[in-house]
Amino acid sequence: MRPKHITYTIAPGAATAIGLAQTKAGAGALLINGLLAVAGVATIPIARHIEIACVADESLITFTLTGTDRYSVVITEAVTGVAAGLKATSIKNFKTITGISVSAALTGNVTIGTAGSLQTGWVPVDSSKITDVGVTKAALADMDYAVETTMGDIYTMAENDLPIDGAEGTPIGLPAATAVRLSIVNHVSGNVSMDIISRRFS
Repeated sequence: MRPKHITYTIAPGAATAIGLAQTKAGAGALLINGLLAVAGVATIPIARHIEIACVADESLITFTLTGTDRYSVVITEAVTGVAAGLKATSIKNFKTITGISVSAALTGNVTIGTAGSLQTGWVPVDSSKITDVGVTKAALADMDYAVETTMGDIYTMAENDLPIDGAEGTPIGLPAATAVRLSIVNHVSGNVSMDIISRRFS
């Protein structure tokens, strides 16, 4: 496998990227009217987690997110609300949001935005060789990250169903992985690059 150099351009999370402050008197759909919304659909530049900020206690509410992943596959996720002043975050990475619904009336306002966390897409590697991965943050970039590996089949399994075999801060010589990706948390600003090189076992 030839060496790969991939740069991920990541904008800071935005609290109202998907939906502006709103409440709901009963179960039903919320408005998708945030900064990234056009005609009721929010398109996110890089697939990432969705964040729901609750002004009041919404811990008994289920928020159902519908949209697509980075491969345009339709995905949904049920996110449980949180106590007043806290934020609930999705596990899945959404590229678009096409629907948001709540299971019952909201107590107060909520906003729906993009979180400061995401996983990049899986990058296939040659499992018969050792894979070396280097990660470089852009100058002045502010984020935490880990390199995750999988031995699952990225071509037949859904992204969210693939097993994570490890997360290492300085992964050198990862044997038998079928793919690698970056898991980014606490992103504040800046971009990050990943270099992947495969070499034979010595």
